[in-house]
Amino acid sequence: YSPPTGQWGWARNYRSRAGAENAAMAQCRGAAGRGCRVVIWFRNACGALATGPRGYGSGWASRQAQANANALASCRQHSRNCQVRVRVCTG
Repeated sequence: YSPPTGQWGWARNYRSRAGAENAAMAQCRGAAGRGCRVVIWFRNACGALATGPRGYGSGWASRQAQANANALASCRQHSRNCQVRVRVCTG
């Protein structure tokens, strides 16, 4: 995720954490996202990224609904009007 631009990238079902992080970072940067950083990593689970006007949050859990709730709760520590922007489960 790039806090300055709001761009994000994601990857799923890579054989290694490094491979997944590299793919997500390349996707974020390819969308003109300077300042991209890895904000969440998970395996055999679901994850989500939520953003608001003044911040972001991420979360993971065994089910997508809980991952979304965790990301929203994390985002609400920094901002109001948070929305889940991207969500994914691994295989």
